[in-house]
Amino acid sequence: MSRLIFTNLGIDLLWDKNKALSKLFPARIPSSEHLLLTQQNLGLFFSKVEDTFIGHTGVDETYLDFVNSFFKISNSTHFLKANPFDSANWIEEVKKLELSHKNIRNIFGAGFSVLEKDICELLNINFPKQHDTDLYSKLNDKTFLLEIHNDLPVLFPDSKIVANSQLKNYFKNYDFTNVSCLLKFPQSSGGAGQIRLKQTKDLKILDFIERQPYETEFNWLAQQVIPSSEEYTSFCYTDGLLDEYQHLVVKYDKNGYSYFHSTATEEQKCETLDKLASKVSEILRKQGYLGYFGFDTIWNDKGQCYIVDLNVRLCKGHLIQNAAEFFSVEDYVCKRIRIDGKPIINFYDFWNHLQKLIPEIHNRVFPIEVSGLKSINQSQNCQLELTFICPLMYINSAWYNQLDKAIEATLNK
Repeated sequence: MSRLIFTNLGIDLLWDKNKALSKLFPARIPSSEHLLLTQQNLGLFFSKVEDTFIGHTGVDETYLDFVNSFFKISNSTHFLKANPFDSANWIEEVKKLELSHKNIRNIFGAGFSVLEKDICELLNINFPKQHDTDLYSKLNDKTFLLEIHNDLPVLFPDSKIVANSQLKNYFKNYDFTNVSCLLKFPQSSGGAGQIRLKQTKDLKILDFIERQPYETEFNWLAQQVIPSSEEYTSFCYTDGLLDEYQHLVVKYDKNGYSYFHSTATEEQKCETLDKLASKVSEILRKQGYLGYFGFDTIWNDKGQCYIVDLNVRLCKGHLIQNAAEFFSVEDYVCKRIRIDGKPIINFYDFWNHLQKLIPEIHNRVFPIEVSGLKSINQSQNCQLELTFICPLMYINSAWYNQLDKAIEATLNK
């Protein structure tokens, strides 16, 4: 079976030792020299029919062993550098550059990562217009949605812009009795730049934030958390003439980490999301942006719709769509599993062990993204994230539960 795998090999050792950092800062969109260091181990793997491999990385021989063992490639391997320097010299070279925020974004892109840029090239995803980094930075700032929400046909949670130096003062008398707060880093990507504050004792994280060496003052978005009965994510595209929208239902497991996506079918809600997508598209065009964007919405128990996040970039969901089309998988769901366990040194062995537990996995699952792979000299536990698409014909909760248990057993064997 063909395989399409996007993988993030994780961040550098310094940051990996403190899990709180993963809640604070995005690894995919660097916004300072300090964050830039988290890009050093990004890697992309792309394989089609076992005879083609294109990848880029700066990691050690363990990575090469992983590639060769899983794909069994002999003479058709090509390496493209994700970064301008080898990992060993990365930190020293970055220091020499003395990069500013803007220069970093010029090199690595604002709004989507190097990894995603290269995937775009591999899958021939073209952007109708080049945008400058200042525009990307403005539209992807979490406060931008607050600026435009009054023009949208849905609700927006109560939100406030809070300067980094004023966080403690803002939360000094915050009442967590009936509501929790989501603190969003301005240029964060996905959940990596969000901190969920549910109770007063959670405010201890503010001490950690205060100790970080920021170059300049910046603003966070403090957003009220709306209890939801249903959650949706939408992946959209506009080129000024044609708009395309896809809306997916998102269902999380009890720990909130693992999820799966399935195509939205409820007509009334799809109409609401179409209207929202059309209005967002109109606003972005007026700002001078053409291309990919995505947003997240929730419905509360009263049937009210809230937009809670907007990403003006190529989202992971767009890549999954292209992956599904690439492998001619028309009806599918996407599922992400996150489990703490031992580091995976060799994905080929990991996958073989899963096949012993669930023999049919090879014909049912297309792995899309895997993270949690670690160098052999790292012995501490890590969090594995496995994202895959599965044809709709195989969807049932019993099979998913079986897969979750098999992965957990494999990681802790």
